[in-house]
Amino acid sequence: MAKYISLDERTINLMQELSNTADGYILGELNQQNDHKVLQAKIVCWLSNAINFDNKIDKKTRFLLESFRASLLEDIYNSFLLIDANTPEEEQDSWYKRAQYIFLVSSGALLALCEGFDGIASLLGSFTSMPTVLLFTAGFAFALLSVGLFYGFELVEISKKVGVKLGRTGQLLDIYLEQVELIDKLKNEIDDHFADESLCAKEREEFRQLASMLVIRFNAMDNAREYFVASSNSTALNVSRICTAAMSALIYFCGGYFAGQTVALAVGGLFSASIAATAWPITMASAIVGIASLSMYWFIQRPGLENLVGHLVGLDKDNIDTFASIENVKNQKNELSKLEARVRTFENLHKIIEKTHGFFEDMPVDVFSKFRRQNCYGTASHMSQEPSVSKAGLFGGFKRTRSYSLNDLDSSVFKPHNF
Repeated sequence: MAKYISLDERTINLMQELSNTADGYILGELNQQNDHKVLQAKIVCWLSNAINFDNKIDKKTRFLLESFRASLLEDIYNSFLLIDANTPEEEQDSWYKRAQYIFLVSSGALLALCEGFDGIASLLGSFTSMPTVLLFTAGFAFALLSVGLFYGFELVEISKKVGVKLGRTGQLLDIYLEQVELIDKLKNEIDDHFADESLCAKEREEFRQLASMLVIRFNAMDNAREYFVASSNSTALNVSRICTAAMSALIYFCGGYFAGQTVALAVGGLFSASIAATAWPITMASAIVGIASLSMYWFIQRPGLENLVGHLVGLDKDNIDTFASIENVKNQKNELSKLEARVRTFENLHKIIEKTHGFFEDMPVDVFSKFRRQNCYGTASHMSQEPSVSKAGLFGGFKRTRSYSLNDLDSSVFKPHNF
């Protein structure tokens, strides 16, 4: 029986948004879907063919389209969870955790605001001719930068410690990563279910179509991978990273400098009651502490800050490495191709069995093994963790019960000679 997929509310909303755009025609038959249940074959066909429209749409429609694709993949994956009946329930955030999270974030932001303002204001205040307006303007600007650094570095860590889940950022790169994650999950689900002997011919065909769609969908993101890699190395982004890193370096230097100055003045006061902040021993000690603070920032926190700049414009370096790493992409493509070959092998094997059922009924096991080798060619050494397929299961009630593994198959393509 053909399999139906229940569409999530997110999928329905995205479908409606896409249908209202000038490029709504890209939905094809799905645009005429009024029910919340759609044939899996129809969804798989659309996901396999919709790549032809990628170069003809604007950025907003592209975001909606990729979100819709990710949502459809999630709906297909959820259908497997219903089969397994082991869908984990998401733990809801308690009001206490949320209150604790809000308190810590507010406290951290307030502290960062004061540190940013104090650092630059103290440095500029050492110049007696500095206008008050300029001092407050610079202090306010650096205070905002300091708060931004706090949110960029500490927000995720605070949420993990408290146990509060943060929402998605809504960037196009995140949608592509969601698709990659769902493709990997679907690959594992197909691997677990496609060799079930209780499947009918239609269900085996659906598994083969689904495996082929995953290969097409993953390969279709190659252009996006090239785009994100090129964008992450653009001149404008590199200049922004350098400017932000330099301004942040000034904040850290100022913080260290005036912290060192305070300590130096306290120690110097033990030896002289009239020592000034501009005395060379005090200045030297302050500069040493400032340089130490700057060094800690430059070698430890600066790389994360530069990545934060890219993250704000949807070009997070870590995410791009995950999405577009040559080695990761190559391995994933290899695994998907192997999965498609295994599913196709199993489907073709059953087609031969169904067409030649009577021919094998009285064949001895050793003769059957010889026949199998003569009518298949190639190798299937790449197959791993294959379930055993019993001759009795394949031929329906066959008296011999010796088991065969799909690893014994000589090919993923069959060449029958005697039918």
